[in-house]
This record gives sequence, C-alpha cells and structure tokens, in this order.
Amino acid sequence: MKICPKSKYKKIIKNKKLSKSELLYSIKQKYNNIFTPRYILKNIINPHSSSQTSNVGPKNFFIIRHSERDNGNLNQCYSLNSNGTYRSCKIPDFINKLGKNGYPIEFMYCYNPTYCDKGNNNNFADQPFMHGIQTASLASFLLNIPLFTLGTNYETDKLVNFIYENKFNNQKNIFIIWESLGIQSLLKSIISKAIELKLISYSNKEDWIEKNTPVEPINYIDSKWPAWNDGNFNMVYHLDEKYHFNYFLQPIATCFRNNNSILLGKTEFAFQC
Repeated sequence: MKICPKSKYKKIIKNKKLSKSELLYSIKQKYNNIFTPRYILKNIINPHSSSQTSNVGPKNFFIIRHSERDNGNLNQCYSLNSNGTYRSCKIPDFINKLGKNGYPIEFMYCYNPTYCDKGNNNNFADQPFMHGIQTASLASFLLNIPLFTLGTNYETDKLVNFIYENKFNNQKNIFIIWESLGIQSLLKSIISKAIELKLISYSNKEDWIEKNTPVEPINYIDSKWPAWNDGNFNMVYHLDEKYHFNYFLQPIATCFRNNNSILLGKTEFAFQC
C-alpha cells in the first residue's frame, strides 16, 4: 500500500506545553533503549571490542541510494522531498531490524554534499545537493552509529580505500548511502580492492560479476554489472563476507512509484549530481 506522507504533529502533541524540541529529545531517548544503540555501546565503544581483529575488510556491505528528492523544482531539488523525508525517518527502524536479524550495522558511510557539475546539466549548475547526507544523518543520530562522509559521489575508490585501510571496519557490518549513478562504480571499486587484497579468488572484477550477477541476463547490454534505475529508491545491495552478491527491497512504502527492476550493463555516470 502506498503511503502519502502527512504530518501528524498536532494529533501527537496533546500537551501543548511540549515543544517540538522536547518531542525530538523524547524520541531520541526512546531510541537509545533499542537494540542497535545498545549493541554499538557494547561492541564498538567498549575497548575490548572485537574491532581489532586481524581479518581484513567488512563482514557485510549494505548499499542503498539516497531517498527521494524533487527533480522538477530547481529550488528544492537539493534536498529530500516529502517522500524522501518519510523514508529517511523509516530507515532507523529498517537498520535496527537488520541488527536484530543478525546484521548489526556498526558504521555508516556517505558522500559529501556537493554541487552539480556545470558541464553535465546547465539547468542544475551551481545547485547544492545534500540529499545523501540527509538520508543518512537521522539513522546515525538516533542509533548512535558513527557516520563518515568521504569525497564526492565520483570518488568511489577514495571511499573504498578508506574502508579497507582502517582496521576498525574489519569484520564489521557497514551501511553505505550513495548516489544512484555511482553505485555501479562503487561496487566495482569494492570488488577490485577485494581481489587486490586476495580476499576473493578471481583474476579480475569481470570474472567476479560473471559468476555473481544478481539476476539472469535479461535486458543484457554489454556486461553483467547492474545499473541502478533512476526511479528505484527501494533496493538494497548486499555483499556478504564471501562477497556473494544479492539484493532485496526496503520494507518502506511511499507515494513514489518505484521501478525495482535491475538493468544489466548500462553505464552509469552519464549524468552526475
């Protein structure tokens, strides 16, 4: 069922003396007592945490794109729209459920807010874009998950090198929010690094995707690398500890009509914002 976001603030606030800031504080205090913040406190903040393991790299990667934003309004496209805001409010519960199902998220990563490249689309020139960090920040705040922002959505190698060069990521479950047009490149960067470090036995990343493409090669263009459809906001990519690749959908409904199919071989980075 599609859910059209609507503010219920007046219905929730029966005590008119309770301010918006006090409501936000109360929500944060409530979240402090659920699974993920308690897990983080015990397993990351604790100096005897297993983060010093000698194993290289994360245990699981979960990758999503930023939430919905307005494309049609140049004055608003830099931030999340009502659907994207609603989704970002649901992501903390989604991440917490991942943890309760055996995949506790311990670190989050996102690209930095950026400006659109003038050379790609003059209509959006000099327009700031912050929808990625907006998607990530609420879950980080409510669940006390450390959030790192590195580079632009172009710089997937920069992000991946940071992840593998810092031991605190070793054998951790990490959650990445990225720009849809860069997720294919991000996936390639992760696999290239895993091959370089001999974490998987493939001669190159093309051999890996040949064996690990997530769907049958329908709509095959020129490779088996998946491309993220522009109208897809529900999908989650998952790489497990053996770098097997699968995907599933966020259980989050909004008014936006999603396109959840996967297209194989389409080249990304045709338009960057």
